[in-house]
Amino acid sequence: MTVPALHSIGTQQQLSVLVAEPDPAVAADLTDGLSVLGAEVTTCSNGAEALLRTGLTHPDVVLISTDLPGVPVAAAVRAIREQRVAAVIAGMGANDDSILMNDLLAAGVSAIVARPYRMPELTPLLAGIRPNPTPGEGLLHSGSLSVDLRSYEATIGGQKVQLTVRELELLAYLIRNTESVVTSGQIMAAVWGRPRSTTNTLVVHIRRLRVKLGDDLRNPRIIRTVRGLGYRLVAPDDAPAGTTSATSPSTRETTSSRIRRISSIGLPAGSSIAQSR
Repeated sequence: MTVPALHSIGTQQQLSVLVAEPDPAVAADLTDGLSVLGAEVTTCSNGAEALLRTGLTHPDVVLISTDLPGVPVAAAVRAIREQRVAAVIAGMGANDDSILMNDLLAAGVSAIVARPYRMPELTPLLAGIRPNPTPGEGLLHSGSLSVDLRSYEATIGGQKVQLTVRELELLAYLIRNTESVVTSGQIMAAVWGRPRSTTNTLVVHIRRLRVKLGDDLRNPRIIRTVRGLGYRLVAPDDAPAGTTSATSPSTRETTSSRIRRISSIGLPAGSSIAQSR
């Protein structure tokens, strides 16, 4: 079932949401609430159908219940993320345990919210999501550095660079703000959906980006550190000599580098999650 949007959420482009919910009454309430906000909503009631509809329609967001039958929810999330969906939000019930939550995080959920769903909680999450690029959109350039958000590919000096999804999203954000200083909090809010972090997540990802772009770790020329503030991307003229290509075995993502996504149960109003493209 598809509901026409009244107005867009956060952008001029209509946001498409797949609601994977086994309870028809809950699905109907979500459809009504999301469509009023401007989303195009499609529903399904089991895991197999959720995977099928994701592959056929490529929604921007999948809102998936942990009670969804047919496919283990963590496996479903993992398969959905492989379709480059911008965000996967999991709804956990009061009886779900921390083991399931950890499995969902490892599978790549963007956020975890408590069920029953509350629109004041979902609205700020959706407001932070950008719809998937339409044909002709999604190409970002900064000097010899390019990111294609449709194919999730990055190049520097015409040479492909193998990046994880999160690394590419981070690079895309920096390119959008070329030559501007962006604070660590701004980056964390835009890419991870949280303005503060107790870990060195951002530092680690910046270092990995520098290595893969062939930047000098001791004296970075592309992604520069602005002490006390954050980072500034300077448009490169050509590919540095140390660029790590997509075919290099040294850049193959290992299990230890799996992206951990945002976890939030009972987020306060005003929280948002990162743009996924």
